[in-house]
Amino acid sequence: MKSLKVLDICHMDMPGLPTSLGFLKNLRAMHLYSCLLEDVSVIGDLLNLEILSFRGSNTKVLLADIGKLKKLRLFDMSGCGDLREIAPNVISGLVRLEELYMRNNFSFRWAVEEEGKERSNASVGELEALSNLSTLEIQIANARAIPRNMLLSSKLTKYAISIRDVLPNNVEKRFQRAMYLFLPTMAPLADWIRSTLRGTEYLDLVGEGSKNTLKELIPVAFQHVKVLQINNCDILEFLVNTRSCIVTGAGVFPVLELLNLVDLTSLQEICHGPLPEGSFS
Repeated sequence: MKSLKVLDICHMDMPGLPTSLGFLKNLRAMHLYSCLLEDVSVIGDLLNLEILSFRGSNTKVLLADIGKLKKLRLFDMSGCGDLREIAPNVISGLVRLEELYMRNNFSFRWAVEEEGKERSNASVGELEALSNLSTLEIQIANARAIPRNMLLSSKLTKYAISIRDVLPNNVEKRFQRAMYLFLPTMAPLADWIRSTLRGTEYLDLVGEGSKNTLKELIPVAFQHVKVLQINNCDILEFLVNTRSCIVTGAGVFPVLELLNLVDLTSLQEICHGPLPEGSFS
């Protein structure tokens, strides 16, 4: 048993994982699929783990023990709808992490970082410490939980990010880079959103935003967008207004395949002003 490298446990109801698991020092991958688990602290003893999945399990708390897994490359918490607490600095401590999956959980739980106050839960800002991160699935219901100047890993090439309470399943299946943004009135865009938008293929915007929201996004965000959806923005007058912004690169929406506009009651024109060569090509 000590030489075991992969352990799969499915549909098990256990108050806690047995302490004997701590002897599996050579274990490289552990998958706990749809399990009823309370205490998972023994996993912190498996220091050679590279892959850890709680997908679909009812784990409620991840204590600091998980932060000991310095060799972890993939961490999957998707579908853990009961997850209410991740100890501070657990995520930022997983310094070799390349893939992080947090679809459909924890969206309302992210701590808002405040100077001089200790956090009782994980913060979005911890992602900045993951310099090897290449794949990310995450949802953040409260935009205030996002540090304004945070930047994500430059290696991030595959993502499904939702800045609202829903991250739809499989909507972006054929796209590797998808974002779902809720834009409150006059909300400034965080730096990491601006940076990540540069490569986004599937973009879904909901909310008022501001008259300048798309003006702010167009020069950087829409060069790779293949699907654009905008919903419930009653102050947007022009989708593209080249008379008030400078468009660089290959024009506006050079690779757009689908445009879906819903409940834009003030919309006057799709395009206002001359379009650069290559736009909507």
